[in-house]
Amino acid sequence: MIIDVSAKDGDGGIINTNAIIDAVGAIGDYNTTEVIMVVHPVVLGSINKLNLIDWAHFDQRGIKIDSFKKIRLMTNNSAMTARFVPAVDGGSPAPGYTKYYSYILGPGAIDFGYGLPNTPLAFERDAAGCNGAGMETIFSRVEWAIHPKGYKFTTERPSLDDLKDGTKWTRVWDRRRIPFAAIISRG
Repeated sequence: MIIDVSAKDGDGGIINTNAIIDAVGAIGDYNTTEVIMVVHPVVLGSINKLNLIDWAHFDQRGIKIDSFKKIRLMTNNSAMTARFVPAVDGGSPAPGYTKYYSYILGPGAIDFGYGLPNTPLAFERDAAGCNGAGMETIFSRVEWAIHPKGYKFTTERPSLDDLKDGTKWTRVWDRRRIPFAAIISRG
């Protein structure tokens, strides 16, 4: 599920055609259908510098959509993971660098649903409200949830730190049925 080219020195750990093709191949049966790749703007810049963009067009709203081998490229600066790796101690001259995480998503990779709040519905009565006529207030609570298909979580009410902990996720579907892959690169 993860193609890591960040440690390769020959190409500077930059994203490349082989990494993208390998990641698309890793999503199994979904690699022939509508696939998108979500990247950090730095990674999109690297893809552009390597002249890997096949075509770009504008949708009906005027938003530019780039493509690599019919894979739509989406970019997002704030939502994409970028982690700084500090220089190695011990006198190594190698500077630190940033690892960028790009994601390949096939149809249905992420599910959307409703969670179960502790108190989904509550009522409050104020007898003196509305000039003595009384007033009822209804509180309705909804929890929205997104979930990667093919996995289950080991805890019912996870914290954000729990969600980040990979040991608390269990894959319950065959890998080839999960339309998700990741590429880690230096840009």
